[in-house]
Amino acid sequence: MSVPLITVIGAVEDDLLSHFVRHYTSHGITDFFTAFHFPDHVPAEERERTLETWRRLVGPPTIVSTGAWHESLHGELRDRLRSIAGEGWHAIADSDEFHAYPLPVQDLIDEARSAGHPYVRGLLLDRVTADGSLDGSHDAPDIDARYPLAAFLTAHLTQGNPRKIILVRNDVELALGSHYSPTVKIPFPEGRIVPVHHFKWRPPVVEDLRRRVEKHTSGDWADVTASLAGEASRFLTHFLSHGGRIDSEAAGITLRPVTLKALPEWWEAEAREILCTWNVPQVA
Repeated sequence: MSVPLITVIGAVEDDLLSHFVRHYTSHGITDFFTAFHFPDHVPAEERERTLETWRRLVGPPTIVSTGAWHESLHGELRDRLRSIAGEGWHAIADSDEFHAYPLPVQDLIDEARSAGHPYVRGLLLDRVTADGSLDGSHDAPDIDARYPLAAFLTAHLTQGNPRKIILVRNDVELALGSHYSPTVKIPFPEGRIVPVHHFKWRPPVVEDLRRRVEKHTSGDWADVTASLAGEASRFLTHFLSHGGRIDSEAAGITLRPVTLKALPEWWEAEAREILCTWNVPQVA
């Protein structure tokens, strides 16, 4: 039986949706519980094009909503989807998050159950083009080859929370962003850490982040954590001050070749250190 995938999606490229569906179906996931949310600036024809692409790839979305993208909305839509999906375990992923499962999904769940853990953790591994720009080579056969390098950019540059819960029992509460559970704590040294390949740094991200800063700063989109505008501003400042590229040396990150098909030999030690030591940045 397929583990249902819970995903909240915005106005993203058709190409990303195709790679997203292809990736998860290759891991035996065929039940998609999907909420699409379109802020007011997205034209009606773009909304319909995105929804038609999804219908062609998967079928009708579970929920479609429009309006302001308040910080709380993502979690509210995710939790509605989890309720609809029902009992059992769920996979949780945004459309730019590709879990690199080291075992079959059911084996990972069984491993967690055996350890008495009601969820499996992941950590964001940000994917980047070969030259640090946002637009990968369109000659590449897939998104994995288009963004061939990776670094812990979220943890170190934007200072966003890199922790993710990727597989979870339906009765476990999740915080905003599915970064942790406020009700069930597993000590950080325990449990497997699955790479979450983060294909966020694509051409649309600059305009998306500018809008996020504007809307959250003005109050048009309500905050919960007060961190979103700061994370977006840190990336934009770096990117625009380095000629429209991610400069690994200036950012203090190490870019290395990776693939969705293999676990890097450095993954366990470095991911475990970040998982155990990352802290919410102090706001002056």
